[in-house]
Amino acid sequence: MHRKESKMTEKKGFPVNKSTIRSKEQYKATVAAAKAGCAWCKSEDEQPSPLLKDFGLVVVRKNVFPKPHRRMYIIHSKRCARMEDLTPEECYQIFQARHWAHQQDKNPGGGDIHRWGDREYCASSIPDNHYFESLVVPDGTGPVPETLYKDKSPEKMAAREKRAKTFTEGD
Repeated sequence: MHRKESKMTEKKGFPVNKSTIRSKEQYKATVAAAKAGCAWCKSEDEQPSPLLKDFGLVVVRKNVFPKPHRRMYIIHSKRCARMEDLTPEECYQIFQARHWAHQQDKNPGGGDIHRWGDREYCASSIPDNHYFESLVVPDGTGPVPETLYKDKSPEKMAAREKRAKTFTEGD
């Protein structure tokens, strides 16, 4: 599969993908991250998502905008690198981070979603120039449909565009 180039430029900021945003609060946080530059290369004081665990090269954060019936963790490298540029040590720590998150939840079973990559395909609101993944853990309170690869059907694309128009800079 041919990979599109990242839309991130050398200057600060990135385009906000409104079609994946579900609330005004999430939109405000994403716009703030976009204006600051890389969403994950901020000081700890500027991070909207609380730090849960630091593994040295990789950290785990609480996803402050989870979907219903889920606990969501954000796992990201501390340096700006795409997935294909991660070192073996970073990959090992990502696995450790997933293991740690599962230990915190103590779920007797289920599954999780490792979602990453170009946000035009994985339904993320943050660009993929800095590796991060959403670890989705069902909480057992209801169904957990999850998007691994965006539905590009005309109906779904139109619905995303309609929702995206509800968010403005003034929100």
